[in-house]
Amino acid sequence: MHRSWFALTLALTCGAAGPLVAQQTFQFRYAPSVGSAVRTLTQVEVATALTGFPAVPDGTVLEEETRFGATQTVVGAGDGRFRVDVALDSVWTRRRSSGGPWKTVVDSLFAREPVALVVSPRYAAATVAGGGPAEAVLRTLYGMVAGPGFAFPEELMAVGSSFPTGASIVTRVRVPADAGIAVDQRAYADLTLTLDSLQQTEGDEIAYLSFAGTFDPRAIVQESESGSTQITLAGSYAGRLVWSAAWNAIASVVARLHVEGTFRVQRGGGSVDAHAVWETTVRHQLRP
Repeated sequence: MHRSWFALTLALTCGAAGPLVAQQTFQFRYAPSVGSAVRTLTQVEVATALTGFPAVPDGTVLEEETRFGATQTVVGAGDGRFRVDVALDSVWTRRRSSGGPWKTVVDSLFAREPVALVVSPRYAAATVAGGGPAEAVLRTLYGMVAGPGFAFPEELMAVGSSFPTGASIVTRVRVPADAGIAVDQRAYADLTLTLDSLQQTEGDEIAYLSFAGTFDPRAIVQESESGSTQITLAGSYAGRLVWSAAWNAIASVVARLHVEGTFRVQRGGGSVDAHAVWETTVRHQLRP
């Protein structure tokens, strides 16, 4: 696979030498061999701008960077589906506030049992075993279009056409309690992919896809002993995805997600109005 890896890297960084001029359709299929494995690296960067939060100055920006290393290994096949074990090799997170010094808060190897998935030829996946922190991390990862969990169409796809995946793009938005208002919510949107172009390298066919849209507006009420919080969330997202037929994998993803939240907190001493903006960047790629 060394030649195939070199060709894929060349295509992603420099552009493939041979666009598929004659072939303008593509059939997405997940068909790995048992025993094959792919290693991935995903980086998620979040900048959160706060206004009106009672315990921090207006204009405070909280930054967080997280990197996930994972290995997907095909351990079996049957009934037209594939058993895939996904192991988190490492998780690294650091945070800072308003340009201050970075503080590493997670730096660990996940020496735990892998999460077991059953993946269909259309790349749809279901968890069959595993759990705990590793599964929670993977659900976050795959909710950002960086792994199995959405379905490619049955039919051939033409360049320029779009298809619903039957899955959602999901982003988690948080503010720590020490800002004066604790926030931990998610924004959702239906995921549709558009096939932009096809390219061919030595030993591989590469599909370039894009996605963009708006998150479903959400109105949430949180109740606690100290009072209630009314939350509204809305936003948008856009990104690009590269699929490698030779590797049976998402070769790379770049996505940007924008979410805005407004908050009204009703407490015994009156009300507090606040606003937060989350800017998230996701970068995902295969590792050799």
